[in-house]
Amino acid sequence: MPTSLRPILTWPEEAVASSGQAYTIVRATQFHEFIATLAGAYAADGVVKVPDIDFQPIAASDVAAALVEAALGQPKNGTVDLAGPHRAPFETFIRAYLDAKGDGSPVTADAAVDYFGAPVAKGSLVPGGEYIKGRVTVAEWLKV
Repeated sequence: MPTSLRPILTWPEEAVASSGQAYTIVRATQFHEFIATLAGAYAADGVVKVPDIDFQPIAASDVAAALVEAALGQPKNGTVDLAGPHRAPFETFIRAYLDAKGDGSPVTADAAVDYFGAPVAKGSLVPGGEYIKGRVTVAEWLKV
């Protein structure tokens, strides 16, 4: 996660961890279902310019299944990270979405482009360690 967002996003996790209660925190990468919003947000003047970062989106249905498993299972007293089955440059997923919709807009990656106002680095939106891999690919999701 971007270092500028780390204090905002981790304090609730720290509060849960220090509560003395059994817990499992489930974190997920961006959902496939957000790709349309992302493509639209980065489109301007007929071009889609996105951050030059890695991306590994996951289907909301995979996240829901993991949440059910976490809720019904034994607490881990830690975090469980989820990510989609494929990691690739951000523009790869945006291009696949636009192609599926018949939109031939050019897609480019630019290291100067931020992620909704926050600076991002190559590995900031993908898991850095162990994670549970989702099953539904973007290609499968786009066919639905």
